[in-house]
Amino acid sequence: MTDEANLEKFYFTLPTKGLRSSADDYFENGWTGLTLKYRVSWPLHLLFSESVLTNYNEMFHFLIRVKKVQIELHDVWISHMQTKTKNVSLCEPIVWQLRMNLMFFVDNLQYYLQVDVLESQYMMMQSVINETKDFDIVQKAHSTFLANILSQSFLLMNNPVSERRLSDESSNPDVNGMRENPVHRGLALFLSLCEKFCYRVSEWSGSSPLNQEAREELNEMGQQQEYLIKLLMQMLSSLRSHPCGAYLSQLLLRLDFNRWFSHNNGMVVSVTQS
Repeated sequence: MTDEANLEKFYFTLPTKGLRSSADDYFENGWTGLTLKYRVSWPLHLLFSESVLTNYNEMFHFLIRVKKVQIELHDVWISHMQTKTKNVSLCEPIVWQLRMNLMFFVDNLQYYLQVDVLESQYMMMQSVINETKDFDIVQKAHSTFLANILSQSFLLMNNPVSERRLSDESSNPDVNGMRENPVHRGLALFLSLCEKFCYRVSEWSGSSPLNQEAREELNEMGQQQEYLIKLLMQMLSSLRSHPCGAYLSQLLLRLDFNRWFSHNNGMVVSVTQS
């Protein structure tokens, strides 16, 4: 089957009622309702049950939100660079600093999810599948792959045990437990802050200085960003002993490569310390 034929099996759906756009609440705009569908044909229905497809959609919702926020922050960066080349001070340093801090965290989160989680786990699954013709082993490899990417993306509270047999449908990850992970909740709040910043930044790009109300709002965003970064770094550091710890160590090293977060967020122990 060609790649084009495979792509034709995927399509998107979007609810037409009950959604409204809001800069303050991501969960009430159209992006959260965007659902990826797949036309499952025989014999793939043995692997891609309804519960499995639901799990993939939870992953899809999270990934598309992270990518959307990353693109919006980079659009703000492009706008700031264009302002800089015109030698016109249309944006004050406090705005640039907050944008830089938000971009740094989101860029590293996106890289972690794409490379350390998805690509790494996919290669491991592909290696197992290429070495066998046993359907049970293939099914187990796929279930383990799905459980691992959900866990390492902080969508599940429990961590998968690779040795456990996951081939039966009842052992698939429970989507009802998703978004209860405190790390995922912290990331959701951080992404909401990024969305609010991108929504408001156009109002702070005029030629006149920021007024008092705008400065207070920016200071509040800056404080919220510092609090969430500190909270997330400490929670991520506490997870290093879990099965996903090897990948988290890479993420923490990128985020705290010069121990800036450790020194500036009141952490007693560096998050990169083993």
